[in-house]
Amino acid sequence: DREDIRVVSIRILAKTALGDSLKQLRSLSEDKSTRVRAAVAGALGGDMVKSYSVLKRLAGDTSIRVRVAALHSIGPAPKAIGVLKKAARADKAWQVRIEAIRALAIRAPAKFRTTFLKLAKDNKLEWRGRRAAIQALGRVREAAAVDDLIGLLGVLEGRLRAEARRSLQLMTGERDLVVAEDWKNWWEARREGFAVLELPGLDAAPLPAPPAKQLPKTRARFYGLAVESQRPCFVIDCSGSMSEPAKAPPVARDGGKGTQERVDPAKKWTKFEVAKFELARALQDLPPGSRFGVLLFRERLVPLQEKPVPATKREIRRVLSLLHEIKPQGGTDVYTALTAILHGSEPGDPLAAAKVDFDTLYLLSDGLPTTGPVTTPLTIRKRIAVFNRLAQVEIHTVGIGDAKNGDFLEKLASESGGRFVRR
Repeated sequence: DREDIRVVSIRILAKTALGDSLKQLRSLSEDKSTRVRAAVAGALGGDMVKSYSVLKRLAGDTSIRVRVAALHSIGPAPKAIGVLKKAARADKAWQVRIEAIRALAIRAPAKFRTTFLKLAKDNKLEWRGRRAAIQALGRVREAAAVDDLIGLLGVLEGRLRAEARRSLQLMTGERDLVVAEDWKNWWEARREGFAVLELPGLDAAPLPAPPAKQLPKTRARFYGLAVESQRPCFVIDCSGSMSEPAKAPPVARDGGKGTQERVDPAKKWTKFEVAKFELARALQDLPPGSRFGVLLFRERLVPLQEKPVPATKREIRRVLSLLHEIKPQGGTDVYTALTAILHGSEPGDPLAAAKVDFDTLYLLSDGLPTTGPVTTPLTIRKRIAVFNRLAQVEIHTVGIGDAKNGDFLEKLASESGGRFVRR
């Protein structure tokens, strides 16, 4: 339609810079269409910010989508600090505040350390905005920011606490500490003269998992991965290959109060049966107040619980009963499963991020994508990164058996701040 034509034309104008293209872009910045104005805001960015006055006006647009695009483009501009600071502190939309926080964290992180700390503590700010502020604190490579993050460890919960710990690990190189008290003691002995590490490069290796004795104090585990989130979704492969024999049965563990969990050593387990066992154990161990979801995938989706439900005994029994009826079959469509959670049909719309119901995914698969709209691992990763830019869902991955999907799953996890394990 005509709106699509205008959007494509704007992208062409931005790439070619022919004739009076800047004049045309300025004119289109007042178009009635939100998509068109957002496209103009994106086109005016790049290596050199063009037409600062237009971008400044668009940064105050009535549309969240336009404001996010404008702040993304205006971020590198020398004069933009005031605009960014105002948006980070006061914009009504958390998506806009995230964009502003990120820009400030790149431009002048130390200058805005106290602002980031205040936002990280703000219970009225949507959790994604608080996470962005915690990440921004991690870019302040000064001892004062280490103090701030250790203080946050003592008051935050779930994903936010995990993010504070991750920032501390990246700043100090210390991998074995988890709880706030241990961090305080460690820091007291080392603060004097301590040199905070340089920011890691974009291609830095993912953080290794902490030793078992240092895992966060939550009993809930999925294939050994700690479930710290109170809004997790488990996305599990139920393609035909999941009916193959498992390499090993589930590992029995202490059942508490002197009891031992029972795992039949004579049973011949399939990969899918182990997955069901691990899922049941994780759900039953979720802390009070948690909400969860379960989505299975093969060549199509098998949604058991698409929206978060309370982790009550009744809901868990209901979901596990439905799971018992599922038989592995068909191909492996990873892309559709992930985009169903991330609302990936709208990658350019910040409002799509607000529809995301979960903050953490646990993705299990025993093979590479074989079917669906996208099967190339690199393309899937790139698209998920775009869809997840504002949704900020942490993706942990589990590779089953000897499948050659380790590189794909490991990078998919690390690019979202998650962990990868092979079982």
